[in-house]
Amino acid sequence: MNIMVQDLFTNDQYHELVDATNLTYKVRSENSIFFEVDGPYKAMVLPAAKEEGKRLKKRYAVFNFDGSLAELKGFEIKRNDMPDSELFDLISENRSMSRRLEDYGSQKSTSISTARRMAEFLGDQIVKDAGLSCRFVISKQPEGAPVTERAIPLAIFQVPLILLLLLSDTVMSFV
Repeated sequence: MNIMVQDLFTNDQYHELVDATNLTYKVRSENSIFFEVDGPYKAMVLPAAKEEGKRLKKRYAVFNFDGSLAELKGFEIKRNDMPDSELFDLISENRSMSRRLEDYGSQKSTSISTARRMAEFLGDQIVKDAGLSCRFVISKQPEGAPVTERAIPLAIFQVPLILLLLLSDTVMSFV
């Protein structure tokens, strides 16, 4: 990750005055963005922005190989041995759908994608009424896909088998 940040965010335009009488300058590069991760860890989770091209504050969560939370930065609370439910409360989004899912037709949004995925594994009954609460996280994978297609309902993480399959096949493929 440090190499990627170095390549993408280094400023090569710093001019330092070397000789004031001849006005000679030395051009240098500078990058003050680096992650200091002790490692090795199982995963580092960086929350995605809700919209493409939008930047986030410095926030991340680091997980040990046993699944426990090793480090949490940029959130209001920092606790050791934080339960998954509390972590999800910090990194998830919550949206309410004012209409029934079928009323949205072919529209796209993170809430609509979340509702459709919830219907896939919980059944269509869950999305038949208006006012559905959609809690989700945004996955990094698949890279290049629109944010609306990367929304993962938090309800999926309540099922252990699905959690393991999802983490190994989708989210963890970049680790």
